Amino acid sequence: MYSLSSLYFASIVLVLFLAFFGGAYALEVFGIQYISEGGPALYKIHLYSYLSLGISLIYFLRSGLSKTSQNLGKLFKPWFFFLMSVVYLIIYGLVKFGTSGMAYVVDTLLAPALIFPLLFALSFKQIQHLAKMLFLLLCLNCGIAIYEYGAGVQVFPFEYEEHWVYFRSTAFLSHPLNNALIVSFLAIFLYERRFINPVILFLLVSLALFCFGARTATFVFVILSLFELFRYYKQRYKENNGLGYREFLVIKLVILLGSAVIFYAVFYLNFGQRIFENIALDGSARSRLDVFNVFQYLSFSEYIFGATSEIFENLLLYIDNAVVENFVVGWFLFYGLLGSFPIILYFYRFMFSLFSFGGRAEKFAILAFVLISISNNSLASKSPSLLFLLVSFAVAVRFDGKFSKDTC
Repeated sequence: MYSLSSLYFASIVLVLFLAFFGGAYALEVFGIQYISEGGPALYKIHLYSYLSLGISLIYFLRSGLSKTSQNLGKLFKPWFFFLMSVVYLIIYGLVKFGTSGMAYVVDTLLAPALIFPLLFALSFKQIQHLAKMLFLLLCLNCGIAIYEYGAGVQVFPFEYEEHWVYFRSTAFLSHPLNNALIVSFLAIFLYERRFINPVILFLLVSLALFCFGARTATFVFVILSLFELFRYYKQRYKENNGLGYREFLVIKLVILLGSAVIFYAVFYLNFGQRIFENIALDGSARSRLDVFNVFQYLSFSEYIFGATSEIFENLLLYIDNAVVENFVVGWFLFYGLLGSFPIILYFYRFMFSLFSFGGRAEKFAILAFVLISISNNSLASKSPSLLFLLVSFAVAVRFDGKFSKDTC
Protein backbone atom coordinates (compact mmCIF):
# COMPACT_ATOMS: atom_id res chain seq x y z
CA MET A 1 0.00 0.00 0.00
CA TYR A 2 2.86 2.36 0.84
CA SER A 3 4.48 1.71 -2.53
CA LEU A 4 1.25 2.61 -4.34
CA SER A 5 0.96 5.82 -2.34
CA SER A 6 4.55 6.67 -3.24
CA LEU A 7 3.83 5.98 -6.91
CA TYR A 8 0.77 8.24 -6.85
CA PHE A 9 2.70 10.98 -5.07
CA ALA A 10 5.67 10.84 -7.46
CA SER A 11 3.31 10.91 -10.44
CA ILE A 12 1.37 13.94 -9.13
CA VAL A 13 4.61 15.80 -8.43
CA LEU A 14 5.78 15.08 -11.98
CA VAL A 15 2.40 16.14 -13.41
CA LEU A 16 2.62 19.49 -11.59
CA PHE A 17 6.25 19.91 -12.62
CA LEU A 18 5.44 19.30 -16.29
CA ALA A 19 2.34 21.51 -16.21
CA PHE A 20 4.27 24.37 -14.62
CA PHE A 21 7.61 24.31 -16.41
CA GLY A 22 6.21 22.93 -19.67
CA GLY A 23 3.87 25.83 -20.41
CA ALA A 24 2.49 26.34 -23.90
CA TYR A 25 4.91 29.17 -24.75
CA ALA A 26 7.89 27.25 -23.38
CA LEU A 27 7.06 24.23 -25.55
CA GLU A 28 6.70 26.45 -28.63
CA VAL A 29 10.02 28.17 -27.94
CA PHE A 30 11.68 24.74 -27.80
CA GLY A 31 10.14 23.75 -31.13
CA ILE A 32 7.20 21.63 -29.93
CA GLN A 33 4.09 22.74 -31.85
CA TYR A 34 1.70 22.47 -28.97
CA ILE A 35 -0.66 25.40 -29.70
CA SER A 36 0.53 26.55 -33.11
CA GLU A 37 -0.69 25.15 -36.41
CA GLY A 38 0.84 21.94 -37.75
CA GLY A 39 3.06 19.40 -36.07
CA PRO A 40 2.43 15.78 -35.07
CA ALA A 41 -0.94 15.01 -33.51
CA LEU A 42 0.73 13.56 -30.40
CA TYR A 43 2.25 16.99 -29.65
CA LYS A 44 -1.21 18.52 -29.27
CA ILE A 45 -1.83 16.71 -25.99
CA HIS A 46 0.50 17.67 -23.15
CA LEU A 47 2.84 15.13 -21.60
CA TYR A 48 1.23 15.67 -18.17
CA SER A 49 -2.07 14.44 -19.64
CA TYR A 50 -0.51 11.22 -20.88
CA LEU A 51 0.98 10.69 -17.42
CA SER A 52 -2.36 11.50 -15.74
CA LEU A 53 -4.18 8.99 -17.93
CA GLY A 54 -1.62 6.29 -17.16
CA ILE A 55 -1.45 6.72 -13.39
CA SER A 56 -5.23 7.10 -13.06
CA LEU A 57 -5.68 3.84 -14.97
CA ILE A 58 -3.45 2.11 -12.42
CA TYR A 59 -5.38 3.76 -9.58
CA PHE A 60 -8.84 2.75 -10.83
CA LEU A 61 -7.73 -0.80 -11.63
CA ARG A 62 -6.37 -1.07 -8.09
CA SER A 63 -8.99 0.85 -6.11
CA GLY A 64 -12.12 0.90 -8.27
CA LEU A 65 -15.03 3.26 -7.82
CA SER A 66 -16.03 1.85 -4.43
CA LYS A 67 -12.72 2.82 -2.81
CA THR A 68 -12.81 6.16 -4.63
CA SER A 69 -16.31 6.80 -3.28
CA GLN A 70 -15.09 5.99 0.22
CA ASN A 71 -12.11 8.35 -0.10
CA LEU A 72 -14.02 11.28 -1.64
CA GLY A 73 -17.13 11.00 0.50
CA LYS A 74 -19.65 13.72 -0.35
CA LEU A 75 -17.48 14.93 -3.23
CA PHE A 76 -17.71 11.63 -5.10
CA LYS A 77 -21.02 12.18 -6.92
CA PRO A 78 -20.30 15.73 -8.18
CA TRP A 79 -16.80 14.67 -9.21
CA PHE A 80 -18.07 11.55 -10.98
CA PHE A 81 -20.81 13.40 -12.90
CA PHE A 82 -18.31 16.08 -13.91
CA LEU A 83 -15.93 13.38 -15.18
CA MET A 84 -18.75 11.73 -17.15
CA SER A 85 -19.74 15.08 -18.66
CA VAL A 86 -16.13 15.58 -19.82
CA VAL A 87 -16.13 12.12 -21.40
CA TYR A 88 -19.46 12.93 -23.08
CA LEU A 89 -18.04 16.22 -24.40
CA ILE A 90 -15.05 14.40 -25.89
CA ILE A 91 -17.29 11.84 -27.61
CA TYR A 92 -19.63 14.56 -28.88
CA GLY A 93 -16.71 16.63 -30.15
CA LEU A 94 -15.09 13.69 -31.90
CA VAL A 95 -18.36 12.88 -33.68
CA LYS A 96 -18.96 16.51 -34.67
CA PHE A 97 -15.45 17.76 -35.44
CA GLY A 98 -13.19 14.73 -35.47
CA THR A 99 -9.91 15.18 -33.61
CA SER A 100 -9.60 18.84 -34.67
CA GLY A 101 -9.59 21.21 -31.72
CA MET A 102 -10.37 18.54 -29.11
CA ALA A 103 -6.94 18.13 -27.50
CA TYR A 104 -7.57 20.98 -25.08
CA VAL A 105 -10.46 19.06 -23.49
CA VAL A 106 -8.02 16.32 -22.50
CA ASP A 107 -5.43 18.74 -21.07
CA THR A 108 -7.76 21.27 -19.47
CA LEU A 109 -10.65 19.13 -18.21
CA LEU A 110 -10.02 15.37 -18.38
CA ALA A 111 -6.53 15.15 -16.85
CA PRO A 112 -7.43 17.26 -13.76
CA ALA A 113 -10.62 15.26 -13.21
CA LEU A 114 -8.69 11.99 -13.32
CA ILE A 115 -5.95 13.21 -10.97
CA PHE A 116 -8.38 14.51 -8.33
CA PRO A 117 -9.21 11.21 -6.54
CA LEU A 118 -5.53 10.24 -6.35
CA LEU A 119 -4.94 13.19 -4.02
CA PHE A 120 -7.14 11.53 -1.41
CA ALA A 121 -5.06 8.36 -1.58
CA LEU A 122 -1.91 10.12 -0.33
CA SER A 123 -0.53 10.20 3.19
CA PHE A 124 -0.75 13.42 5.16
CA LYS A 125 3.04 13.83 4.97
CA GLN A 126 2.86 13.66 1.18
CA ILE A 127 0.11 16.28 1.23
CA GLN A 128 2.41 18.53 3.26
CA HIS A 129 5.12 18.12 0.62
CA LEU A 130 2.63 19.05 -2.12
CA ALA A 131 1.65 22.20 -0.22
CA LYS A 132 5.30 23.27 -0.02
CA MET A 133 5.73 22.56 -3.73
CA LEU A 134 2.68 24.68 -4.63
CA PHE A 135 4.01 27.52 -2.49
CA LEU A 136 7.45 27.42 -4.14
CA LEU A 137 5.95 27.30 -7.63
CA LEU A 138 3.70 30.25 -6.82
CA CYS A 139 6.59 32.37 -5.53
CA LEU A 140 8.80 31.39 -8.46
CA ASN A 141 6.16 32.31 -11.03
CA CYS A 142 5.45 35.67 -9.39
CA GLY A 143 9.17 36.40 -9.09
CA ILE A 144 9.75 35.63 -12.78
CA ALA A 145 6.78 37.81 -13.75
CA ILE A 146 8.19 40.77 -11.80
CA TYR A 147 11.64 40.22 -13.30
CA GLU A 148 10.20 40.06 -16.83
CA TYR A 149 8.31 43.31 -16.41
CA GLY A 150 11.25 45.10 -14.82
CA ALA A 151 13.66 43.90 -17.52
CA GLY A 152 11.14 44.31 -20.36
CA VAL A 153 11.79 40.81 -21.68
CA GLN A 154 9.85 37.58 -21.56
CA VAL A 155 11.54 34.32 -20.55
CA PHE A 156 9.54 32.46 -23.19
CA PRO A 157 8.64 35.00 -25.90
CA PHE A 158 5.96 33.88 -28.32
CA GLU A 159 4.01 35.42 -31.20
CA TYR A 160 1.05 36.53 -29.06
CA GLU A 161 3.13 39.38 -27.64
CA GLU A 162 2.78 41.14 -31.01
CA HIS A 163 -0.93 41.69 -30.35
CA TRP A 164 -0.41 43.48 -27.03
CA VAL A 165 -0.18 47.26 -26.90
CA TYR A 166 1.49 47.11 -23.49
CA PHE A 167 4.20 44.76 -22.29
CA ARG A 168 2.78 41.90 -20.22
CA SER A 169 4.67 39.21 -18.34
CA THR A 170 4.05 35.59 -19.31
CA ALA A 171 6.32 33.81 -16.78
CA PHE A 172 6.01 30.00 -16.81
CA LEU A 173 2.25 29.67 -17.29
CA SER A 174 2.06 31.25 -20.75
CA HIS A 175 -0.78 33.70 -21.35
CA PRO A 176 -0.97 36.56 -18.80
CA LEU A 177 -4.63 35.86 -18.02
CA ASN A 178 -3.85 32.20 -17.37
CA ASN A 179 -1.03 33.23 -15.05
CA ALA A 180 -3.25 35.71 -13.24
CA LEU A 181 -6.02 33.16 -12.72
CA ILE A 182 -3.72 30.51 -11.24
CA VAL A 183 -1.65 32.72 -8.92
CA SER A 184 -4.81 34.41 -7.59
CA PHE A 185 -6.63 31.36 -6.29
CA LEU A 186 -3.39 29.59 -5.35
CA ALA A 187 -2.34 32.42 -3.04
CA ILE A 188 -5.72 32.43 -1.27
CA PHE A 189 -5.46 28.68 -0.73
CA LEU A 190 -1.98 29.09 0.76
CA TYR A 191 -2.54 32.02 3.15
CA GLU A 192 -3.34 29.69 6.04
CA ARG A 193 -0.40 27.36 5.44
CA ARG A 194 1.89 30.00 7.02
CA PHE A 195 4.93 29.26 4.86
CA ILE A 196 5.41 33.01 4.83
CA ASN A 197 3.59 35.97 6.36
CA PRO A 198 0.25 36.15 4.45
CA VAL A 199 0.61 39.91 3.97
CA ILE A 200 3.96 39.40 2.22
CA LEU A 201 2.38 36.77 -0.04
CA PHE A 202 -0.51 39.13 -0.79
CA LEU A 203 1.85 41.95 -1.79
CA LEU A 204 3.99 39.62 -3.94
CA VAL A 205 1.01 38.27 -5.88
CA SER A 206 -0.54 41.76 -6.21
CA LEU A 207 2.64 43.08 -7.82
CA ALA A 208 2.76 40.07 -10.16
CA LEU A 209 -0.85 40.70 -11.20
CA PHE A 210 0.11 44.23 -12.21
CA CYS A 211 2.82 42.68 -14.39
CA PHE A 212 0.28 40.36 -16.04
CA GLY A 213 -2.01 43.31 -16.78
CA ALA A 214 -5.09 41.35 -15.67
CA ARG A 215 -7.77 43.78 -14.49
CA THR A 216 -10.50 41.35 -13.46
CA ALA A 217 -8.07 39.05 -11.66
CA THR A 218 -6.44 41.96 -9.82
CA PHE A 219 -9.78 43.35 -8.63
CA VAL A 220 -11.17 39.97 -7.55
CA PHE A 221 -7.93 38.90 -5.88
CA VAL A 222 -7.50 42.09 -3.87
CA ILE A 223 -11.12 42.16 -2.64
CA LEU A 224 -11.27 38.48 -1.68
CA SER A 225 -7.78 38.54 -0.17
CA LEU A 226 -8.67 41.46 2.09
CA PHE A 227 -11.70 39.55 3.37
CA GLU A 228 -9.64 36.39 3.89
CA LEU A 229 -6.72 38.20 5.58
CA PHE A 230 -9.12 40.03 7.90
CA ARG A 231 -10.73 36.69 8.83
CA TYR A 232 -7.33 35.04 9.21
CA TYR A 233 -5.94 37.64 11.62
CA LYS A 234 -9.23 37.89 13.49
CA GLN A 235 -9.05 34.14 14.10
CA ARG A 236 -5.39 34.37 15.12
CA TYR A 237 -6.29 37.15 17.54
CA LYS A 238 -8.97 34.98 19.18
CA GLU A 239 -6.74 31.90 19.36
CA ASN A 240 -3.85 33.76 21.00
CA ASN A 241 -5.86 36.30 23.03
CA GLY A 242 -4.38 39.01 20.87
CA LEU A 243 -1.47 39.29 18.45
CA GLY A 244 2.02 39.23 19.88
CA TYR A 245 3.95 42.51 19.82
CA ARG A 246 6.54 41.06 17.44
CA GLU A 247 3.93 39.71 15.01
CA PHE A 248 2.01 43.00 15.10
CA LEU A 249 5.22 44.94 14.43
CA VAL A 250 6.14 42.65 11.52
CA ILE A 251 2.67 43.12 9.97
CA LYS A 252 2.90 46.91 10.23
CA LEU A 253 6.42 46.93 8.80
CA VAL A 254 5.48 44.62 5.92
CA ILE A 255 2.41 46.69 5.04
CA LEU A 256 4.34 49.98 5.09
CA LEU A 257 7.36 48.73 3.14
CA GLY A 258 5.24 46.63 0.78
CA SER A 259 2.89 49.52 0.04
CA ALA A 260 5.88 51.77 -0.63
CA VAL A 261 7.42 49.21 -3.02
CA ILE A 262 4.14 48.71 -4.91
CA PHE A 263 3.55 52.49 -5.07
CA TYR A 264 7.03 53.03 -6.49
CA ALA A 265 6.69 50.14 -8.95
CA VAL A 266 3.29 51.27 -10.20
CA PHE A 267 3.81 55.02 -10.45
CA TYR A 268 7.54 55.26 -11.21
CA LEU A 269 8.35 52.00 -12.97
CA ASN A 270 4.97 51.80 -14.81
CA PHE A 271 4.07 48.38 -13.42
CA GLY A 272 0.42 47.73 -14.26
CA GLN A 273 0.36 50.34 -17.01
CA ARG A 274 -2.28 48.41 -18.92
CA ILE A 275 -4.56 48.25 -15.88
CA PHE A 276 -4.45 51.91 -14.90
CA GLU A 277 -4.59 53.34 -18.41
CA ASN A 278 -7.51 51.13 -19.44
CA ILE A 279 -9.85 51.24 -16.45
CA ALA A 280 -12.58 52.42 -18.79
CA LEU A 281 -14.31 50.18 -21.33
CA ASP A 282 -11.52 49.58 -23.85
CA GLY A 283 -11.51 47.17 -26.79
CA SER A 284 -10.59 44.15 -24.69
CA ALA A 285 -13.41 44.74 -22.22
CA ARG A 286 -15.86 45.60 -24.99
CA SER A 287 -15.15 42.33 -26.79
CA ARG A 288 -16.33 40.47 -23.69
CA LEU A 289 -19.69 42.20 -24.04
CA ASP A 290 -19.90 42.05 -27.84
CA VAL A 291 -19.64 38.27 -27.78
CA PHE A 292 -23.23 38.03 -26.54
CA ASN A 293 -24.44 39.77 -29.72
CA VAL A 294 -23.43 36.80 -31.84
CA PHE A 295 -26.34 34.73 -30.54
CA GLN A 296 -28.76 36.65 -32.74
CA TYR A 297 -26.97 35.32 -35.83
CA LEU A 298 -27.17 31.63 -34.92
CA SER A 299 -29.68 29.39 -36.64
CA PHE A 300 -31.88 26.98 -34.69
CA SER A 301 -29.64 24.09 -35.74
CA GLU A 302 -26.55 25.94 -34.51
CA TYR A 303 -28.23 26.63 -31.17
CA ILE A 304 -28.84 22.91 -30.73
CA PHE A 305 -25.73 21.33 -32.27
CA GLY A 306 -23.20 24.19 -32.28
CA ALA A 307 -21.61 26.25 -35.02
CA THR A 308 -19.32 24.78 -37.62
CA SER A 309 -15.65 25.72 -37.54
CA GLU A 310 -16.16 28.16 -40.44
CA ILE A 311 -19.09 29.92 -38.78
CA PHE A 312 -17.22 30.01 -35.49
CA GLU A 313 -14.29 31.77 -37.17
CA ASN A 314 -16.68 34.25 -38.79
CA LEU A 315 -18.18 35.02 -35.39
CA LEU A 316 -14.72 35.76 -34.04
CA LEU A 317 -14.19 38.17 -36.93
CA TYR A 318 -17.49 39.82 -36.07
CA ILE A 319 -16.44 40.56 -32.49
CA ASP A 320 -12.96 41.51 -33.75
CA ASN A 321 -11.15 39.21 -31.38
CA ALA A 322 -8.95 36.14 -31.74
CA VAL A 323 -10.84 34.20 -29.06
CA VAL A 324 -14.17 34.25 -27.21
CA GLU A 325 -13.27 35.81 -23.84
CA ASN A 326 -15.86 33.75 -21.97
CA PHE A 327 -15.39 30.00 -21.82
CA VAL A 328 -19.08 29.25 -21.18
CA VAL A 329 -20.09 31.18 -24.31
CA GLY A 330 -17.26 29.48 -26.19
CA TRP A 331 -18.52 26.05 -25.15
CA PHE A 332 -22.07 26.90 -26.19
CA LEU A 333 -21.09 28.36 -29.56
CA PHE A 334 -18.80 25.45 -30.37
CA TYR A 335 -20.88 22.53 -29.10
CA GLY A 336 -24.41 23.91 -29.00
CA LEU A 337 -26.99 23.15 -26.34
CA LEU A 338 -26.76 19.41 -26.92
CA GLY A 339 -23.00 19.28 -26.41
CA SER A 340 -22.41 22.03 -23.84
CA PHE A 341 -25.35 21.71 -21.44
CA PRO A 342 -24.01 18.65 -19.52
CA ILE A 343 -20.49 20.05 -19.11
CA ILE A 344 -21.75 23.49 -18.01
CA LEU A 345 -24.26 21.97 -15.58
CA TYR A 346 -21.92 19.47 -13.95
CA PHE A 347 -18.87 21.74 -13.98
CA TYR A 348 -20.69 24.35 -11.92
CA ARG A 349 -22.29 21.67 -9.75
CA PHE A 350 -18.78 20.38 -9.03
CA MET A 351 -17.55 23.91 -8.26
CA PHE A 352 -20.52 24.49 -5.95
CA SER A 353 -19.79 21.22 -4.15
CA LEU A 354 -16.16 22.24 -3.63
CA PHE A 355 -17.33 25.66 -2.44
CA SER A 356 -19.83 24.15 -0.01
CA PHE A 357 -17.43 21.53 1.33
CA GLY A 358 -14.40 23.76 1.85
CA GLY A 359 -13.62 26.06 4.73
CA ARG A 360 -13.66 29.85 4.52
CA ALA A 361 -10.29 30.09 2.73
CA GLU A 362 -11.29 27.37 0.24
CA LYS A 363 -14.58 29.19 -0.42
CA PHE A 364 -12.75 32.41 -1.25
CA ALA A 365 -10.31 30.55 -3.52
CA ILE A 366 -13.08 28.71 -5.40
CA LEU A 367 -15.00 31.96 -5.75
CA ALA A 368 -11.89 33.65 -7.15
CA PHE A 369 -11.48 30.87 -9.70
CA VAL A 370 -15.14 31.02 -10.80
CA LEU A 371 -15.24 34.83 -11.10
CA ILE A 372 -11.89 35.24 -12.86
CA SER A 373 -12.25 32.27 -15.21
CA ILE A 374 -15.59 33.48 -16.58
CA SER A 375 -13.84 36.62 -17.87
CA ASN A 376 -11.52 34.70 -20.20
CA ASN A 377 -11.27 31.51 -22.24
CA SER A 378 -9.12 29.61 -19.75
CA LEU A 379 -11.33 26.50 -19.77
CA ALA A 380 -11.96 26.62 -23.52
CA SER A 381 -8.27 26.47 -24.38
CA LYS A 382 -5.19 24.60 -23.19
CA SER A 383 -4.63 25.54 -19.57
CA PRO A 384 -3.53 23.78 -16.35
CA SER A 385 -5.70 26.11 -14.25
CA LEU A 386 -8.25 23.45 -13.25
CA LEU A 387 -5.42 21.03 -12.48
CA PHE A 388 -3.84 23.45 -10.01
CA LEU A 389 -7.25 24.31 -8.55
CA LEU A 390 -8.17 20.70 -7.78
CA VAL A 391 -4.72 19.86 -6.41
CA SER A 392 -4.64 22.93 -4.16
CA PHE A 393 -8.23 22.31 -3.00
CA ALA A 394 -7.45 18.71 -2.05
CA VAL A 395 -4.30 19.81 -0.22
CA ALA A 396 -6.24 22.50 1.67
CA VAL A 397 -9.12 20.29 2.83
CA ARG A 398 -6.70 17.53 3.87
CA PHE A 399 -4.88 20.11 5.99
CA ASP A 400 -8.21 21.21 7.50
CA GLY A 401 -8.82 17.66 8.69
CA LYS A 402 -11.98 17.11 6.66
CA PHE A 403 -10.55 13.78 5.61
CA SER A 404 -8.60 11.31 7.67
CA LYS A 405 -4.88 12.00 7.83
CA ASP A 406 -4.06 8.84 5.92
CA THR A 407 -6.80 7.56 3.64
CA CYS A 408 -4.81 5.22 1.41
